[in-house]
Amino acid sequence: MKNMKDTVLLVFSPSSANSTALINGVASYARQRKWRLHMIDRADRRAISEAIRFFNPVGCLVGGNISKACDPLDLPPSLAKAIPVVYLDRDPFPDNRQIFCVAHDSAETGRIAAKELLDLGLPAYGYVAWNTPTYWNGMRLEGFTQELLTEGFRPEVFAVFKTSATLRLKKLGQWLTKLPRPIGIFAANDVMAAHVAAAAVRTGLRIPESIALVGVDNDELLCENCTPPLSSVRPNTEGMGYAAAQALDRLMSKRHGTHVRAIHCPILGIAERESTHTPSPAAHIIARALHFIAQKAADDLVPADVARHLHISRRLLDLRFRQYAKTTVQKAIIET
Repeated sequence: MKNMKDTVLLVFSPSSANSTALINGVASYARQRKWRLHMIDRADRRAISEAIRFFNPVGCLVGGNISKACDPLDLPPSLAKAIPVVYLDRDPFPDNRQIFCVAHDSAETGRIAAKELLDLGLPAYGYVAWNTPTYWNGMRLEGFTQELLTEGFRPEVFAVFKTSATLRLKKLGQWLTKLPRPIGIFAANDVMAAHVAAAAVRTGLRIPESIALVGVDNDELLCENCTPPLSSVRPNTEGMGYAAAQALDRLMSKRHGTHVRAIHCPILGIAERESTHTPSPAAHIIARALHFIAQKAADDLVPADVARHLHISRRLLDLRFRQYAKTTVQKAIIET
């Protein structure tokens, strides 16, 4: 059993929305191993240096809000070389260096958001990126795009960097007005989802009638106080904290292979709120399909023509007709 004097530093951003869950996950594992867990605000570099000298820590966990992929790694190089360090939610290759990190599965995050929006049967989809280019931002877009492609869609993307918040909000509103509607939009996180909601209000677009909206992080304070409340992908932040502490323990005891440099934590699911409660999306699909069939019935129409017109997959079109119209697309064509 480890001595109570074995100190592990947790360098993190206490202002982040999920900081409590992160601490709980790390602390749960630390109690099992009888570690002394010393927490430090990652913005206080002096306190980090002082804690290193005072505690002579056996390991360190570094987490917090990361604004861009090339952010400094927060720790003096001497510390990173002297003791095992595990980073939370970081790019595993910052500045072309490889670090050990435990992160949310951002690609899975994108896939879950896509499935939520695809289930609404909307004709178009979009992605709103974080305000600086990041590793996780790219992975969320990649997962989102891959899932949409399985149904024949490719998202419109809004990515504006290196500009003021006011100008970005203006550009976001202009982008929204040019999109086909109704549309399903996945925002990189809840902050950006709130920006989409604000831009929609300014441009007279209604959520969820014109825009179905999904964010990430399930920050309840932010999600519940948006109008309407935001649906959001639920990361397992507590589980990530626990997994990071466990990985650090293995590094300290040299039980991790040198080739294992990144661990991805599964996503818990999605918290559904009013921003994705679109009014009868399936009925909307069926109504548009029947209108098109009525117009083109004399043109040797086949179900694939209807799916192409609606910009959805044949599989999704058939599913919606069976679920809600209690018939098939082919029968609807024949009976018209």
